[in-house]
Amino acid sequence: GFSRDPNATNVARPQVGGIAAEAAPTGDKRHIRKTEQMLAWVHRLAPAFRTIHPIGALLPQECIAITAHAFASVEFHTTFNVPGYQGWLDRSDHLDAFRLHRTFVQHLQRYRQASQWVFKAPAHIHALPAIVATYPEARFVFTDRDPAQVVASIASHGVVLRNAFSDCVDNEAVAREWMHWWADGKKAAEQFRKTTTSTVLDLHYQTLIADPIAAVASLYEQLGWHWNNELAQRMQAFLDENQQDKYGRHRYSLAQFGLHERDVEQAFAATK
Repeated sequence: GFSRDPNATNVARPQVGGIAAEAAPTGDKRHIRKTEQMLAWVHRLAPAFRTIHPIGALLPQECIAITAHAFASVEFHTTFNVPGYQGWLDRSDHLDAFRLHRTFVQHLQRYRQASQWVFKAPAHIHALPAIVATYPEARFVFTDRDPAQVVASIASHGVVLRNAFSDCVDNEAVAREWMHWWADGKKAAEQFRKTTTSTVLDLHYQTLIADPIAAVASLYEQLGWHWNNELAQRMQAFLDENQQDKYGRHRYSLAQFGLHERDVEQAFAATK
């Protein structure tokens, strides 16, 4: 994730849980209904996807959905086998994509002025310099996790989405491709950490899962944001409504995709 300084202009304050549909203005309610109808097609095409990454008009979404409007998003190779496009994207500097990102966010906050934005997408690790160039006061939170678990999870994610849009998918090839792509991303992130003057915080995945409210409260303290009981209560209400296994448990293993822990160790060896 990344954010701008709380005193900066043209940014919005983080909100836990978004807005309630019934509390939204009439125009927003119409957009909410339309968005839900559009997203319903994702559930029809890939029923298993909501066990991996639930999506909804009032749920947080990753920034790859924004940069897709600049035709510069990993979203395309995730759903279609377009390695030439992904190679081009990996060689790009991502600056145009994040310039559009900034404009897009300013448009979103046009009628809801506030002081802080918080963004999230694992794919950001491939575009960190462009993010800093666009948001110079950005601060980053890296959520660390066992690479073997990451690869198994992302392989499942990639295979489910690719199968929704293709009749011919090599599951093992998809898994190996994403394993190397995320290993390259981790290497880029570690290089960024060594050279950046931006604030970089670490949050281990297991710490977040074990006690998400305490983990977020700790981040607020480190970032100099004000944490209070109201925020804790709103976050707990959101967690109660959106439990991790709400739509079924996401089950995955390396063996499902012809991978072994030694494959992951070799792929990620250069990132240490």
